[in-house]
Amino acid sequence: MRQRAARRLLAILVSLVLETLPARAGQQGLVLEGRVNGRPTGVIAEVQQRDGALLVRGSDLRAMGLDVPGDEAFVPLGLAGGVQATVNALAQTLDIETDPGRLRPTRLSGSFNAPLPPVTPADWGLLLNYDTLGTFTGIDHYGAAQHEARMLGPLGTFATTGVSRFGNVNQGQDFVRLDSNWTWSEPDSMRAWRLGDVVSGAVGWSRAIRMGGGQIATDFNMRPDLIRFGTPSFNGVAALPSTVDVLVGGVRQFSSSVPVGPFELRSLPVVASGGSEVVVSVRDALGRQTLTTLPFYSSTQLLAEGVSAYSAEAGQVRLGYGLRNTDYVSWVGSGSGRYGLSDWLTVEGHGEATDGLALLGAGGTARLGGYGIASLALAGS
Repeated sequence: MRQRAARRLLAILVSLVLETLPARAGQQGLVLEGRVNGRPTGVIAEVQQRDGALLVRGSDLRAMGLDVPGDEAFVPLGLAGGVQATVNALAQTLDIETDPGRLRPTRLSGSFNAPLPPVTPADWGLLLNYDTLGTFTGIDHYGAAQHEARMLGPLGTFATTGVSRFGNVNQGQDFVRLDSNWTWSEPDSMRAWRLGDVVSGAVGWSRAIRMGGGQIATDFNMRPDLIRFGTPSFNGVAALPSTVDVLVGGVRQFSSSVPVGPFELRSLPVVASGGSEVVVSVRDALGRQTLTTLPFYSSTQLLAEGVSAYSAEAGQVRLGYGLRNTDYVSWVGSGSGRYGLSDWLTVEGHGEATDGLALLGAGGTARLGGYGIASLALAGS
């Protein structure tokens, strides 16, 4: 209340000052508090009266919530798309009446994507995981123990895994090393650098291979809170202040209040893969409720608009994984990339080369409404 009274006092004082300044014939300047459809906006706008017409800066009208260009030029309210305006000299307000559909849409996000907070500086540490299984009978006894050891610190993480076998049944080598690599992670860009044993990137129509070498790749696991695939959106208009609820599988996943006017709800929460239905409930201040059902098909093969993923690696192909410790043969290099042109269309490319063999191809995946997805790819080798 004190802030509103202070703004109104400031508007009155500025108006008095402007009225004392010399003005051209037929032109008067005022400073008024804007109200839209009876709702205070908290915007103090400079208003000019020219030959009976009211003019307001486009930036002020946009700040009040009207869908107009936000420049500094004065806009005649009679030409601002069906806007009616009157000056309340006693209350020092500019009262604007307009259709709710001509207001700027309120944009909501049904996801919980949030800026990544500053990462805590890494410290040194050690970790050991193990899993042991044994079988004992009257004649035979055998089993295995799997382990994972990690050393982490400011310079990245070194990890190694292996399997030890025991018993009187011939199971091959007593100890087999699985993976050993060093990883440097960049959470802000969701990028990982690896040296050692890596798995190459691949697309739906190519095959991943194990190799020993180096890799740089996108790692979405660093930000499990981000929704990286396309999700449905919903547009509506609220004639009264309303509450918007989103239900998936009968469970409310999102709720937010919206003011009078159009609103846009993006990134509705859906399951990671397969068909689903999203129900959007809009309940106004009078208790009237509108339910809208949105059938949708989601897939991790589709990336959201503007989201990209890539992988590039080079090294020697590894054979006998899980059977032999070291079996690295010919050199190979490969690269894969995917990009979301829109929420329903993702393009991709892949290339690889080794001794006497090279392959290059491109393709795409598209969502077919709520029925599924379709993929097409062309490659040559």
